[in-house]
Amino acid sequence: MAKTEAGPASPAAVGGAHAISEQRDIIRSGKTHWHHGIILVQVRMSDR
Repeated sequence: MAKTEAGPASPAAVGGAHAISEQRDIIRSGKTHWHHGIILVQVRMSDR
């Protein structure tokens, strides 16, 4: 059981990677305005 991580990619890892690529597609298409708002807030907070 300890070698599970070394085996094939886990569903969680695959799902995470898919979610990231999905977010990138959403940002590119600009379909969700709230998503851009969250990013802008994070950028402003990191500038301080």
